[in-house]
Amino acid sequence: MFSLVFALSLVISFVFSGARIVYRVKYSGKDIAIVENKKTFDNAKKSVVKMVEGKNVAKVVKTPEYSATLAPTFAVSKESEIVDAIIDNTDEIVLGGVLSVDGEKRLCADKKILDECMEDRLSAFNIEGEQCNSYFLENIKIDTGYYMVDTLSDKKAVSDVLETLNVMTEVFFVTDITVPRGTVTKPDKTMMVGTKKVIHEGADGINRVTKQCIYLNGNLQSESLEDEVQVSEPDDDIVKVGTYIPDLSKYSAEYTGSGLAFPVGSGWSVSAYFGDNRGHKGIDLSAKEGTPIFAAQSGTVTLSQWYYGYGNCVIIDHGNGFTTLYGHCSQLLCTVGQHVSAGDVIALVGSTGDSTGSHLHFEISINGTRIDPAPYLGLG
Repeated sequence: MFSLVFALSLVISFVFSGARIVYRVKYSGKDIAIVENKKTFDNAKKSVVKMVEGKNVAKVVKTPEYSATLAPTFAVSKESEIVDAIIDNTDEIVLGGVLSVDGEKRLCADKKILDECMEDRLSAFNIEGEQCNSYFLENIKIDTGYYMVDTLSDKKAVSDVLETLNVMTEVFFVTDITVPRGTVTKPDKTMMVGTKKVIHEGADGINRVTKQCIYLNGNLQSESLEDEVQVSEPDDDIVKVGTYIPDLSKYSAEYTGSGLAFPVGSGWSVSAYFGDNRGHKGIDLSAKEGTPIFAAQSGTVTLSQWYYGYGNCVIIDHGNGFTTLYGHCSQLLCTVGQHVSAGDVIALVGSTGDSTGSHLHFEISINGTRIDPAPYLGLG
């Protein structure tokens, strides 16, 4: 008696809550729907058969399993939802696409395969790292629908058709063009003429140029300037340029016991001798920057320019294999080929090249062999 009353109370409560006895539908091992009766699934199956292109569609739709259950009214599935569930869970049925080229139907294939092959064909002519836009020249149309798998073309057939189509590719090349900076010079009367000092190091400007190139199946057809914008303006270097010219008329060379003119004006001191445990091949005579440098003997100037670690350098050929070298000059006052006499001012003391402190590096060579200048200068 108690169980009967309990069962009756359950039925009453379900009725008032909107719940009723329905069927849970299991298809291909998955719960796909809840239906009021088995006829609902049969109607959905008939819709699938009408929708899907191909033979024996009805045979590939599996027989579902039903189990009674209680569910509220809103949980009951619509027929369209069951149709979608049947298609999604039937391996023999896929979404396909009919490929038409210029109005002519060429083939029908799995839509996923069709999309993949089209993307492969279009991207085949892209240039890595550049902005590309590829499209078919032919009029392409794809009509989708559901098909039996055995009615569709395979991937190779799709690729073969797409290989016959023409692909136009727009490529946008973006290049940064350097705009050289200039140099602004400012005269400075406190600096020796011929000397310079960078007081502001600028930077080159950048223009960004976009060029459009058109390719047909990977072959260049045309190119044009698409855009040019200024990324940054050039920033000029600012350089101080010395304008001070010393009065050299008051200087005259002193002559040594060997008959050579002493190569540097007054106020000098020896800062490094020949050899000095480091293979030094000359003598260093420290002096204030701008102090005149004299030709030690008459001869012909064979070099007057920047010369490796010597910086600004002069070499004079005195004949009979005898040459002298004057290194680290701040300014050169002679030219190649010029004949100079002993005591002529040929340069000014400086500290250019591999140099620490203002000084003259002086060398004497006999037949290409550098010798100690000290004895010739009365210094040893």
